Amino acid sequence: ASTTTIAPTTRMFFITGTTAIATITPPVTGHHELVLIATNASPGALLTTGNILVGTTTVTQNVPILLEYDPTQAKYYLK
Repeated sequence: ASTTTIAPTTRMFFITGTTAIATITPPVTGHHELVLIATNASPGALLTTGNILVGTTTVTQNVPILLEYDPTQAKYYLK
């Protein structure tokens, strides 16, 4: 689902809906990479009001978004 906070359970995670995402609950501790794939034709943006350091309004259906997590900063970096 696509909400203000998402909690991926696997490295590749499908997001649905049109609500913008501000916070990602890390699925593991330490440095890791996530691949988000929007399944909606009009997906929501990635916002910087939570733990995403650099957001984007350009989220495209079925196009992977790669994010790197830095546990020191507790932030996701868009690749």
